[in-house]
Amino acid sequence: MAGSVIVVDEVPDEAVSTFLELFLSRNKIIEELDIQKIQLAAEDEEYKEAFCSYLAQRLKDDKERAVIYGLFVHNLEPREIYRAEPSLFKSVEDVQITKEKVLGRLSGFPTIAERLHKIQIG
Repeated sequence: MAGSVIVVDEVPDEAVSTFLELFLSRNKIIEELDIQKIQLAAEDEEYKEAFCSYLAQRLKDDKERAVIYGLFVHNLEPREIYRAEPSLFKSVEDVQITKEKVLGRLSGFPTIAERLHKIQIG
């Protein structure tokens, strides 16, 4: 029956009403989900800003900032951070030591450690 057309002379009012209710209900749900997504994105953005500010206050120098920024913003490996910032680090091992030092110090703050872990995995 590919390409066939079925002509319906009359659609019961009840069927039209049910269809319209379902259609409007679906659209309302989609709109509500979109609004929720926007709200969650805004909250997430506010959290990120607050988190970055909080974190920035706890980083001691440019080396620590470069490591955290490289790891968690750009998802770089220590060797890539070293290549990007050779004036800050003596070697890849220096990047690794800085990373371990910063993460070790921040691990004293459970919410930060959890957030960093989630960001690094995600």
